[in-house]
Amino acid sequence: MISGEHFSHKCEHILNCWIYLQLEFRQENLDLIAERLFGPKGYFHTHDLHEVIKNGKEKWTDFENTVKQRLNQAIRGKRSVTKEELEEVRQKVSSKW
Repeated sequence: MISGEHFSHKCEHILNCWIYLQLEFRQENLDLIAERLFGPKGYFHTHDLHEVIKNGKEKWTDFENTVKQRLNQAIRGKRSVTKEELEEVRQKVSSKW
């Protein structure tokens, strides 16, 4: 029979291995991204700081507008129904029963 301490140690080891593999997988392409951004032909090397800030602001504004638009589409607004329309529906349902 496995002791609680031994079992806990094994679970911790498995969890640490899993986390390491996840991090290893995720950092696999970071060197390519860093080179594309900061390398000799990278974005920050070929653009001046003013241009980078200007483009960043524009992209952020576009992103912000896209998020607002999608939220507005996702959230359904209140619907207005008159008392007469509600009474008409109630009568139709009542007459069928």
